[in-house]
Amino acid sequence: MKRFGFFLACLVACLGPVAAEDSDPEEQLRILALAELIELRVRIDDELHRRGVMRSANQLTGELAEFLYSQAFGWDLSRNSQKSHDALHDGVRYQIKARRDYGQNGARQLSAIRNPEGFDFLAVVIFDRFYRIRIAAIVPAALIVSRAHYVGYTNSYRFHFTDEMLRLPGVVDVTASLRGRVAILVPRFSFSKTSEFNLAMPTRVS
Repeated sequence: MKRFGFFLACLVACLGPVAAEDSDPEEQLRILALAELIELRVRIDDELHRRGVMRSANQLTGELAEFLYSQAFGWDLSRNSQKSHDALHDGVRYQIKARRDYGQNGARQLSAIRNPEGFDFLAVVIFDRFYRIRIAAIVPAALIVSRAHYVGYTNSYRFHFTDEMLRLPGVVDVTASLRGRVAILVPRFSFSKTSEFNLAMPTRVS
């Protein structure tokens, strides 16, 4: 129980007075908004990385990007064994790439693109340290090939996403759409006469 009390104290320290000492820790996690839950995860991952427990504090990046795009636009995520694209929608293939931008040089360089012919569009999202969305855009694959740098020894393409790309023909800025998706992924509560709450998540927005 002392461990639970310490954990709740961490919740209060990181996120404000959202937890009471006599509350169930799992219950407190369920009532957090998505952004609050991610912030807590980031602080824990950063500390584990500092202690040498984790080699990287970026494990959430790719999966969160895939989740947000699939939720925002109704895309069907592909199996992990499918390497050329991450999602499908009405026969259109999407590869999803994400990066956390700490403001350092090279933060906008996405992970290697192996097969530009394996997808029709590249869906990009740039997060800040706490996974708040800075920029999100959908880029035609043809534009990727023309602006990426081929790296022979890895047989892949190196691609930097810049703010200027939002002004190029065919590039669609979906920053507001993804931010809106995060905003509605907040638990909603209906209170009973006994003051107990039932948790309900919003349904997907088309």
